[in-house]
Amino acid sequence: MVFDEKAYMKEYYQKNKVKIKKQTKEYHEEHKEYYKTYMKKYNKKYHKEDYEKNKEKIDKKNKEWVEKNKEKNKENKRKWLKGNRKEFYKTNQEWRERNPEKDKIERKKALKKWRENNKQKINAESLAQKHIPIPINQICEICKKRLAVERHHKDYDKPLEVMFLCIKCHRKLSRID
Repeated sequence: MVFDEKAYMKEYYQKNKVKIKKQTKEYHEEHKEYYKTYMKKYNKKYHKEDYEKNKEKIDKKNKEWVEKNKEKNKENKRKWLKGNRKEFYKTNQEWRERNPEKDKIERKKALKKWRENNKQKINAESLAQKHIPIPINQICEICKKRLAVERHHKDYDKPLEVMFLCIKCHRKLSRID
């Protein structure tokens, strides 16, 4: 009779599946940092080479995936941005410096879109600015410590009802709204 190594290993794995998985998990936990740094370097190099070879094909697949998974893509971008803000701003700044004309056009488009989507807010702010001056030495209505230098609308349907707030409290309140 010939020894069948493949069958033996399969049988051994089936008998000891839980134990093997536990040992593997423990091993990977112990060597987590090594794998992170090594695999990161390896993957970057490999993916870069692979991308250069198949650029058009990969870009096409990525675009198709984004079209099919718009919500998931938005969520992934949000998660990535949370951990990579500095990198994002740096890359953005570099792009702006390389493309000042495109940047100017993009900013104008974004501002126009924002104005279209926030007409009520703009109207309320301009009415409050014209008709309700911020009193001299007015204290912030929330913290009651710093001078109030900004107006806050709880409801844009009531443009003349405002709270006088310091910058810090206004930023906090605006994030909540």
